[in-house]
Amino acid sequence: MKQKIINRRNILNTIFYLGYVILLFFVFTRHENWFDEAQSFLLAKLPINELFTALKSEGHPITWYLILKGYILLGFKYEYVGIISVIFSSISALIILKKSKLNIFVNYIILLCPMFLFYSGIIARSYSLILLLMTILTFIYKDREKHYLSYGIILFLLLNTHVIMLGFVASICLIDLYNALFKNKYISKDLFISYLIVLIGVFFLLIQLTGSLDSNILVTNNKFSFNLLYLTLRSIGYGCFYYTNLVNIGLIMFGVIIIYLIHKKEDELLFIYLFSFMFLLIVFSLLWQYSAHMSPGIISILIFILMNLYLKLKTKKDKIILSIIIVFLFSPMIITSYKYITKDINGEFSGSKMTAKYVRSYIKDDYNLYCYTAVDCLSIIPYLPNYNFYKIGTHEKIEYVDWNDKNLYNYNFAIEDINKYRVNYIIEDNIRTKIDSRILYRNNRTNINEDYIVRKVMR
Repeated sequence: MKQKIINRRNILNTIFYLGYVILLFFVFTRHENWFDEAQSFLLAKLPINELFTALKSEGHPITWYLILKGYILLGFKYEYVGIISVIFSSISALIILKKSKLNIFVNYIILLCPMFLFYSGIIARSYSLILLLMTILTFIYKDREKHYLSYGIILFLLLNTHVIMLGFVASICLIDLYNALFKNKYISKDLFISYLIVLIGVFFLLIQLTGSLDSNILVTNNKFSFNLLYLTLRSIGYGCFYYTNLVNIGLIMFGVIIIYLIHKKEDELLFIYLFSFMFLLIVFSLLWQYSAHMSPGIISILIFILMNLYLKLKTKKDKIILSIIIVFLFSPMIITSYKYITKDINGEFSGSKMTAKYVRSYIKDDYNLYCYTAVDCLSIIPYLPNYNFYKIGTHEKIEYVDWNDKNLYNYNFAIEDINKYRVNYIIEDNIRTKIDSRILYRNNRTNINEDYIVRKVMR
């Protein structure tokens, strides 16, 4: 009887997994890469020494860019860079289906959330690596001393993949340090090796990002207030749940998890949850205006907390209660996945791909293309590797967006510059041109408002 249940579970998991991978591949083929994907790709093309310098103002560690650099060196095209995310997300889903002790249908609900199906599964950003690392960590955390090398390496990579994971890694390290000093009164040799690796990761991170806050014009330096924290929390909620009513339900479920952790006296998991969450809320609400970008980090931390809690529960009743909490938390996220996926399939996520297609078809690559700023046309540049892009006012070649450039959003230029630099074609993301020109191409309204216009300068 037990063997029949196992066989049935394996069959259902196989069917679900095949459908999951096919869906990822289908959406991947319909996705248009956008600004953040283009910026990461263009940075990865830089020599290593220049990449280190550029990342200081970018505010991101180097790991993801090294993966992209490997992809570039293998000769693969920018159009297909999302395949990295498809692979990482597919591996993560397979690990969960193989290792998770949750009910299989609860696993399916988790795998249908936007972290798996969109943020990490489709978009070619470091979230996909975070997902893979967090998935592996989830299933080795309980026996981390047995897997001390993997444990240390994963924490090292999380630190050096994205700053949204700093609070999470810090919380885990603080718990192990507390246990070593006050509970066990010693630290094992294996765990010591793990944290030696983590310490190297901390120093490596500091070398990369020291001075980042002073070299990025997008850093906000907001004044602390509880209202600011609440607005940031709701922004994260919209990244997870999409609709206002669902956001309210989601925020309630965040609170329910806290109450349940307190009820079960799971102090360590409660500390990881609260510390990670508050780190993201406080630090990013004060420094960064795009707090919805933290949603992938929150979702991956929630999966880690809930799956490790499930492993600790002893009674069937407690496991059923936790499964119900997970269902109520993750089910509304399926709607978010559905909205993003259908928008990506049925419309243009960004106008970059179609605009580049027009340029390739109707403008020779020996013509220089001009933009007002690097931001205006960055998403198009990696689609057109044989074309040169320049700023109108300075004739500087655009290779990536430098967030340390104080004149980044300076749209002032003299009309004489048009003739001086023999500007023939202008690409813009808004109607700014006041010179005599004719619109050659304008893409349809896109999902994230990356809409482009190609103009021919009239002489």
